[in-house]
Amino acid sequence: MNMQGELSASHGSIFAHCAKLIQTHFAKLCLIKFSHSAKKSDMDIRAYLRGEKITLSSMAKELGCSVTTLHGYASGRRSVPLRIVLKVEELSGGQVKPADWLFEAGKNNGVAA
Repeated sequence: MNMQGELSASHGSIFAHCAKLIQTHFAKLCLIKFSHSAKKSDMDIRAYLRGEKITLSSMAKELGCSVTTLHGYASGRRSVPLRIVLKVEELSGGQVKPADWLFEAGKNNGVAA
């Protein structure tokens, strides 16, 4: 590969990386902005699963993620992608709202309210 080809390839990967960062941070900002206009209910993913007698495993399968990943989302140890937030709202019939994924600042690594 010539020098121009190498530069083009590296710019492509830099662009892809930047686009992913922007998408991730934009989704978090949208969720935080939404949380200020939406009331947080007492329902969270764990309470919903318990109440409906749905296993973490079956919900993870519906969401297309691993049980470990879903547990990380539910406990606030992992940031929750917007697609998961919206899919859980859909699957729960609106019982688990986007604002329910916001965690109190300083308690964990989830999206801070």
